[in-house]
Amino acid sequence: MTAPAQIQIDLAALERNVSALASLIGPACELLAVVKSDGYGHGLVEAARAALAGGARRAGVSTIDEGVALRAAGLTCPILVMGLFEEADASVIVAQRLTPVINRSGQLTAVVSAVRSCGPARAPHSIHLNVDTGMGRLGLLPDEFWPLLEQAWSAPELVVEGLMTHFAEADLADSAATAEQSRTFSALLDQVKQRARPDRSLIAHAANSAALLTQPASRHQMVRAGLAIYGVAPAAHCRRIVPLAPVMRWTTRIAHLRRLPAGSSLGYGRTFTTKRPSLIGVLPLGYAAGYPRLLSNRAACLHGGARRPIVGRISMDLTMIDLTDQPEAAIGEEVVLLGAQGRASVTADELAAWAQTIPYEILCAAGARNPRRHIEPADDR
Repeated sequence: MTAPAQIQIDLAALERNVSALASLIGPACELLAVVKSDGYGHGLVEAARAALAGGARRAGVSTIDEGVALRAAGLTCPILVMGLFEEADASVIVAQRLTPVINRSGQLTAVVSAVRSCGPARAPHSIHLNVDTGMGRLGLLPDEFWPLLEQAWSAPELVVEGLMTHFAEADLADSAATAEQSRTFSALLDQVKQRARPDRSLIAHAANSAALLTQPASRHQMVRAGLAIYGVAPAAHCRRIVPLAPVMRWTTRIAHLRRLPAGSSLGYGRTFTTKRPSLIGVLPLGYAAGYPRLLSNRAACLHGGARRPIVGRISMDLTMIDLTDQPEAAIGEEVVLLGAQGRASVTADELAAWAQTIPYEILCAAGARNPRRHIEPADDR
């Protein structure tokens, strides 16, 4: 039985995106590929492997489970667990050689205890400390940071490998808040260097996709590239800096056709009425498959190499499109919800704008709810 919709993931495009970003930042700066949330819907393991092949040196995840899954798949690169973790799970972090981001003192103490339990072969274990410079969500404020840094430095079980912060609005052009966060972080790094022994080298990282593209001073020793590696620019002013190729293509097929007279109402709430005799295509997916209900009467999809409007209210399992200008349309023909068909395309940015959300949500929802087919680079030759 054919799935009502399918996601195609172009891993060669992902590799090329990472390679282009790595070339932009240069060899002195590491690129960490953010593959959390199942690779933004693109596939955790597949996205990580393609990113490493493209020049990434590390992978970044949100949860311990994601890190364990990468280790189980055979990845040996450093894996940064950027999200919160419970102290009771520190033993898994140490056993799997995952690098935790520390946000509170209890986490640091738990990692020290876990290293001691595992024995000297596991020491020292790398950690990163998170500094809150204005995001207000996670991280250590100055009065918390300095005591914890000294505690970590004094623990033979640990090595403070990195210091990080996270920008709240790096996707905005000329953000005063981002500039202030960057100054605060740089000033703290200078103070850390003054206190540190000469043999203590630190990896500082702050830049996400938007910052690494537009603010070279924020790159430090490492950048965390997320949305950009999947071929989506984080903001309009970022689009021309590096050519990025979309990695995800979301398709379905016409499941049913209706020829309706003028004046026919469509769907729940009767939110669309035909103004002419119309050919209406019915697609076998709706918001249960991650196609947002807010796209109703706003979005367009592709059929026959041209845009076709979504008409009527999107329901749980069905969506309607106006094919009146394509009278030869037939059941079973491809419809593209995201991606290109011929010279026409629908981008993640457009879908997000129509759905009043952000591209991250579109990609994650689509990739999580539909079968994926990963196209290996060799498949394109």
